Amino acid sequence: MSSTLMRTEADMTSILDILEKDPDFTDIKSELDPLIYEIFKLAKTNPKYVQFKKCLDDWNKRFATVFPIAGTVDSLQRLTVQPIFKEEEKENRRLKTVIGLFRYLGLVESLGTQIVDLSLLLLVANGHDFHVEREHEAPRIVHATSLSDLENSSLGVKIKFLERCNLKKSTKLIDKDLRNSIAHLNFKINDDGTLSARSREKKKKNIDIYQKISEFYGKYLMLFHIFGEIQQHVFAEKFEAERCKTIKEFKEKIKDYQKKTKS
Repeated sequence: MSSTLMRTEADMTSILDILEKDPDFTDIKSELDPLIYEIFKLAKTNPKYVQFKKCLDDWNKRFATVFPIAGTVDSLQRLTVQPIFKEEEKENRRLKTVIGLFRYLGLVESLGTQIVDLSLLLLVANGHDFHVEREHEAPRIVHATSLSDLENSSLGVKIKFLERCNLKKSTKLIDKDLRNSIAHLNFKINDDGTLSARSREKKKKNIDIYQKISEFYGKYLMLFHIFGEIQQHVFAEKFEAERCKTIKEFKEKIKDYQKKTKS
């Protein structure tokens, strides 16, 4: 178990200060908190608790593949920085939008999908049933209990399930209509660099794709913080053991250094 999601107290406080000023954070927490509370009430030996704990561990390991590149949680916001182009050149504005399109699609299909999956598995741990159809395995239809199971379901189906289970604020992370427009190349890039495409408003309009990327990161950080807090609780003993181990190793290094300097 890596300590990917472990953050310093100062980091967590600064992030929380920013998030708590956003009304969307309060709305998302109000949706998820009852589900989280039910998990925390379960005995640690309860199969649902054990399974969700495994899912959290898997999520942490998967996220660790990009975490060393992204750096700290705060530095994820740096990825919203737009590429540098000369704004007065029309073709550069259009090229900048093309780059933004595929950045948005990549974010949705990776970080976005993982958060949607974890939200869905939180519902599963609370007794909701979500079934997936596997193409080459038996049985074909299974009750999803892991991130691997959810790889057999489309993002659109998963988002609809979350919405039916009243996690409508949490699903605002992803504009699925805009995602579909980009994935199926059903859009037009205007001379001013704006994008004409369908979005969650259900009609084509001029969209600033970099504003959409910023909105995605804002919602992602909210959900990331909430699930990070869950993980801190679920793996509290593990994190404390790692912290003690680090302190012990540090003290031993100090002793070794003191011995060398004395000699």
